[in-house]
This record gives sequence, structure tokens and C-alpha cells, in this order.
Amino acid sequence: MSYSKALKKIYELSPIYIQNFFVTAQGFRLKRKKYGRFFEHYFEELSRMQWLPLEELIEIQNRKLREIINWAYSTVPYYREIFDRLNLKPADIKTVSDLHKLPIIDKETVRKNTMAFVSEKYPLRKATVFHTSGTTGKPLTIFVSQNCYQREYAFRWLHYSWGGIYRGDKIATLAGHPVVTINQTKPPFWRYNLSENQLIFSSQHISSSNLPYYIDALIRFQPNMIHGYPSSIYLIAKYIVNNRITDIKPKAIFTASETLLEFQRKVIENAFGCKVYNWYGNTEMVSHATECELGNMHNQLLHSVIEIVNENGEPVRDGEEGVIVGTGLDNYAMPLIRYKVGDTAQFLAYRNCECGRGYPIIGGIIGRVEDYVVTPEGRFVGRLDHVFKENLNVKEAQIIQEDIAHLKIKIVKDENFGDEDMKKIISGLINRLGNRMNFEFEFVNEIPREKNGKFRFVISKVKINL
Repeated sequence: MSYSKALKKIYELSPIYIQNFFVTAQGFRLKRKKYGRFFEHYFEELSRMQWLPLEELIEIQNRKLREIINWAYSTVPYYREIFDRLNLKPADIKTVSDLHKLPIIDKETVRKNTMAFVSEKYPLRKATVFHTSGTTGKPLTIFVSQNCYQREYAFRWLHYSWGGIYRGDKIATLAGHPVVTINQTKPPFWRYNLSENQLIFSSQHISSSNLPYYIDALIRFQPNMIHGYPSSIYLIAKYIVNNRITDIKPKAIFTASETLLEFQRKVIENAFGCKVYNWYGNTEMVSHATECELGNMHNQLLHSVIEIVNENGEPVRDGEEGVIVGTGLDNYAMPLIRYKVGDTAQFLAYRNCECGRGYPIIGGIIGRVEDYVVTPEGRFVGRLDHVFKENLNVKEAQIIQEDIAHLKIKIVKDENFGDEDMKKIISGLINRLGNRMNFEFEFVNEIPREKNGKFRFVISKVKINL
């Protein structure tokens, strides 16, 4: 839930029942955006098409690809220049196998040339604007068309239906929503969104002393579904297992935004007595994979095209790991074609799943592993990339926890970086971590990568006993 600065101040000073009203009002506003005529059409279509054989799904994917390619060439300056420079025509890209004719683009290219990727014919007043930093800490602005935005939620609710969850069911969310001010030390550490029957928990107030309050709230609410960051849900689940609590029985758990580790999955499923369904996607909406009830991650062909390539841009072989390159099939405001997402995955040759759906199986997502930051109060905080999600003049950032009260923040500055950027970063860190943490800033020319070509956004040197 996000508000203007003035509304944010009013929200923070308001009593809890007024904050619940704010959250619900924002929920109703977003609900109108998410569940319009496009959503209903897509959800009905996807519910039916998921059972089509692979060959038919590939045919539909190729048709959608041709449509987005034609649109990109006709209305997007960056792609028009690329096609003309390479002496290509849209008709040269007939199927997914032809995409190799186009170059792979990266986040930095899009970041530096944002408006060149925006369609000249899509009315941007109708677009939804997102700021994302992903796993690299690089701020990026993405314009999403109305139909693409609603299609995204149609895909999400299709996935929820695989776990027996439908609109109107009770939902508990444990993610990065700043619904509770960081200075609050007493419960409730959650707020209620009446518009979607949703209890939104703060992931930034989880600590050994606060966990009993979270458990009590979940027992009272009895959610049909719990979803959010696996790192946050895991902390709740670990407490449940350790204390032999059996009173919380959701139908399903859905995790997103971080890599779901196997030890987390086992503890979560043991704690809640139901299956964990993993979800993979991104703000750019160029790749999408969802886990079925049999534990397989399905490549959603009607959402996007996923390629898994090596360091030379060549397709990896069956069973090998590579970098995800995605092409969105519905974002007519800002098409992204052959976009290097920044995550790695294992490629599996097309094979059937016994669940009966025609979507092919993709191997595990390797990227998105982050450490917690432990605050002096004993809270465990993950997903601090939110600090860099505003459109700051920052190329890259990395957070290193040296000890319980000391964070080092490495920043690769853009040429326009200034005092205002620093104020926003410090404010974002304090809002999430409190004011007892010392921040040390180091400005560097680059941030070293690990062997797989990525770097960890958060590195903690503090021993964490979970």
C-alpha cells in the first residue's frame, strides 16, 4: 500500500481503525484496476486453455508473439531502429525459434533509454507505472498497459485456483507492505483490507518477541491462503513447529519474490499441513512460471516467452543452468523483447506433467537468494530492495551487515546522484530497520559478481539462529 507523502503522514498519525480504512480504500482502488473486463476475459480463457495440448499452446504463443512484434516495430522507437539496422522485417519473426535474430537487451539498456521502449500509440495516462530494482538493486521504470495489468492478475488467480483458492477467500499476506510504522513496538503488526478479505502483516516487525502476536492473529483470522515472501512465512512456520501449534490450517501457501529454499518448503508445509505453491515472475512481466500441485514449475506459454541461455546468448541444453531471457506477450504500453531478467534457471526440454496441463516444465529458479538483516531489536528483515524501488539516480546497490548494529551500503552512483537521493535512501532504511542501526555508505564504481554472474543484494555477516 503506497500513499503520497501527505497521506502517509496522516496514515502514520491515525488510530488503527482509521489505518484499516485507509488500507481498505486503497484496496478498493486497486481492485477496480485489477479486476476489470480484461481480467474476466483472461481468467475464463486461461482456465479453459490450461488443459490444451502443448502443440496448441505453442501455436497460440507464436500468434501472440507475431502480434507483439508487429506492434513493437510499428510503434516503439527502440525496436524500429533495431529492426532497420539489422535489415529485418516483423515478418522475419514468425515463431519463437526466430527470436535469436534479435539482440538480447539488459536492464541497463532499458534504464538508460526508458522512453525509447514506450509505444508511441499507447495512451500512457491509462498505463500503470512500476518502479523496480529486482535482485540487482538497479532502479527501473516500467509502464504496463491496462490489459497486461489485468492479465497478470488473471494468471495469478489461475495459479491460486490450483491450490483451491478463489476470490473472496480469506487471505493472509506476509510481504513488504509498509502497513505498520517501523517505530511501533506493540501489536497489532497487521492491518485489514476489507475489499479483498485480506489481513496484511508487516514483514519488518517479525522477531522472537513478536512472533506469538502473529500466531494469535493467524489463529483468529483462519486464512484460507497465506502468501508472501518465503523468508517471512518460514519464520512464522518455524515458530509453529517449535511450539507444536496446530490451530492454523490454510488450504495452500503461495510464495513469491524470493527463491523458495527446500528447507523453507519442508518447514512451511510441516507447520501448516498443506502444500506450498511457488510463483515466479517479475515487474517487467516478461517471464512467468507457476508450480502445480505435483511440484513442477510450469512455463506459462501464453504469458511470455522464456529462453534460458548461456553467457554467449546461446540456448543451454537439457538439464543445464542459464540466464533467463524473457519476452512479454501483452504489454502494449512498453513491449520488452528478449529482455535479460537477471535470474538464472535450469532448462528442461519440453515434457508432460501428470497434472494434465499442457504447459511445459521449467527447472528450479536459481536466483533471488537473499539474507536477512537482523536489527538491534532482534527483528529479521528481508527484501530491502524496496529502499531502491523509487526512481533514484542509483545504478546499483548492495547492503552488507557487518554486525548487529552496522550496515554498509555500497552504491554505484548515476551522474545525477545528489543529496535528495541520499535522503530517500536513508529514510527508506530507517522506515524498515529503525533508527538504532548505523549506516555506512561506500560509493564504488562497480559491485563484484559471484561466479554465476550475479551478486547478492543483501549479505549478512551476523549469525542468525532460526
